[in-house]
Amino acid sequence: MDALVMSGGRGKRMGSVEKPMLLLEDKPLISYVVDALKASSKIENINIAISENVPLTEEYLRDTYGKGPDVRIIMTPGKGYIEDTRYAVELLSLNEPFLILSSDIPMITPDVIDDIITAYENCGKEALSVWVDESCLKNIDINKDLTLDDSGRKLVPCGINVINGKHIDRPQEESAIVYDNEALAININYPKDLEICRELIKNSPSSR
Repeated sequence: MDALVMSGGRGKRMGSVEKPMLLLEDKPLISYVVDALKASSKIENINIAISENVPLTEEYLRDTYGKGPDVRIIMTPGKGYIEDTRYAVELLSLNEPFLILSSDIPMITPDVIDDIITAYENCGKEALSVWVDESCLKNIDINKDLTLDDSGRKLVPCGINVINGKHIDRPQEESAIVYDNEALAININYPKDLEICRELIKNSPSSR
């Protein structure tokens, strides 16, 4: 399965630094995601969508991954997540299911990626969304507007989905996979999120 990493947003809440280039343990956020995808046994090609909003990210990606046959860096208009996703799907002719994820989820791992794709392959639906059970969150404050009420259980989106590019212009019937893994719920939106990641990495050295 191919992957599409969305990394063209400005990330204004993190100050003047391009969000994909924020350092976590001396490593840019975008590299945590790309390296996890490269180590996955289920991912064939990695497409990274950037925009003019992130020139330093573009330079870093081309220097670090641009020569690899399995990584493609594409320029999108930078109009927004949905608009840029559609643009990338059309540009790349992604007419089959693909994994889409943001560049600000550094705690993603190859094993989780493989597990998500396996779940999709077995679900029989057009799409798959990935969630974390809110009850397992001990260190993270979540925007309650983002949670989903699932029969009394609160679910938090992870910023990871499998969708079918053939049907990008319409809603897709989806299944869901839910994890009891706090780390997967971390999207880097504020400086405190980086501190939470640092603590999780420090307390679970085997995760990286």
